[in-house]
Amino acid sequence: MSSREAATATMKIPRKNDLLKLQEQYKTDRKIADALGGVPEYLVGYWRRKKGIPVYSSPKFTQKEIEDVWLRHGDDFKAGRELNLSKAAFYSWRRKYGIIEKPAHLVLEQLELRFGAGEDAGPLLNGERSKHPAPTTIKLWRRLAENSPKGELLPDWFLRDHKGTPSNGRLFQLYLGNSDPGKSAPPENIDPTISRPTGYHFVWGDRDYGRADWQLIEGRVIRPGETVSGDAADLGGLGGISALHLPESMAQPTGVCKVEFARQAGPRTDVEDRFLDFLLHHPPEEWRGCVLEFAGAIVERLTIDRKIKLAQLATQFGAVAALCPFDDLIRKHYPRNMKARFIKAFPDRGAVYDKEFLLESRLKDLHVGLYGGGWQAVPGTQAVGHYVHTIVIGPAALPYEIAYAAEALDGHRIPRSVSVLVLPISAGTVCDSQRHGWLEHLVTAGAMVVDPRLAGRIGLPALFGAPQGNVLFTRPPENPQALAAAGHRLWFAGIRTAAATAIRGKITLP
Repeated sequence: MSSREAATATMKIPRKNDLLKLQEQYKTDRKIADALGGVPEYLVGYWRRKKGIPVYSSPKFTQKEIEDVWLRHGDDFKAGRELNLSKAAFYSWRRKYGIIEKPAHLVLEQLELRFGAGEDAGPLLNGERSKHPAPTTIKLWRRLAENSPKGELLPDWFLRDHKGTPSNGRLFQLYLGNSDPGKSAPPENIDPTISRPTGYHFVWGDRDYGRADWQLIEGRVIRPGETVSGDAADLGGLGGISALHLPESMAQPTGVCKVEFARQAGPRTDVEDRFLDFLLHHPPEEWRGCVLEFAGAIVERLTIDRKIKLAQLATQFGAVAALCPFDDLIRKHYPRNMKARFIKAFPDRGAVYDKEFLLESRLKDLHVGLYGGGWQAVPGTQAVGHYVHTIVIGPAALPYEIAYAAEALDGHRIPRSVSVLVLPISAGTVCDSQRHGWLEHLVTAGAMVVDPRLAGRIGLPALFGAPQGNVLFTRPPENPQALAAAGHRLWFAGIRTAAATAIRGKITLP
């Protein structure tokens, strides 16, 4: 027997705790074997496997990294966002390292805010609570006031309808806030592709090619953190890219509200279902005239067009403006070679809002909207089984709605008793949908795709025709009173519900 074998035979096998300490100190089996002296590497590996000790691997985040982020934020969602983790994942890391207590300075800060934000504190925008951490809206408002001449608030952009043309309200004009609009005549031929001007202060748009906000977003004219002023009703979607749209009068909103979707919904839901759930729990009377700031990991995971739809719905139901948080998804919407800096449209840590709405529902039951002098959300089970004669994918259907409808209707045939109208949001969306093959699937299934220019000219009542009955929209129309007066019963639901209804011919939940 060699001296090595004799030493191995007489060596006492280390206990599991001792082996764990050696692994924490030396990391690899080879270094542990050298530290023990005269022990082969394979024998250390054998001991480790017998005692259920896995191969050493360094954790993705050290305890110090988790502690530092936790001390800065004191909130699992915000800390997780900094490390590109979900709220639940960061909470798991924090529990793993035994970090449970909230940072002392944040506890003290919350106590100070609680005592200072009483009923007499007044609106945030009046400056009486300016010492408190500010939401994104307040930060953009302050920036607007600091960069404007004294006594006059001057936004980054103005948007107004062009007056004096035969088709009043069809053309719109966007110009820089620090320039004199003057008297500029509209070009003879409007270019449907709007692009941000360089050295030229005027941008012309034509609503026959789609909504104003979608044209500006498609052309990358508006950037995150900028403010746009104008009374146009179709500018609400700018909040989907973290841009703030304010009324032309620049009147202060009555408050700033935070809306957070706290739980991931099921596969049957989309952004319209989320908004209907919010509408059911918090009617517009609670937040009409306010700015809504959407928050949470659920909102950040939405695609660009879904964020735009969420902002559009909020402003259509009574909010002054709506904002989605600036994130990497919005940044990727712009070309990589763009040299301009985006304004960081983030709320301060612990921002103080006038109202906060937290929706923790998992959306087990979907909801629909029903018009009866005003829109109201009702449980979907109350609407199931109602026969419809017209389903409108739109008006102003976004790309994700057309794509899902094409996928859901592919291989199906729409019943003859049902008319399915697809009203895209812009002429550019029509071209993109045709290139992807979505329009072909829709037409094959029996749907009718209406050019935005035609829809804008003749209006929805002319598209429906004379028959009366239930009409299901994926976006509430701008003038529901006229349609209701003509004898139509109006419903509003998500795109998944609309697609399932088109196949069955009656309202069906997906």
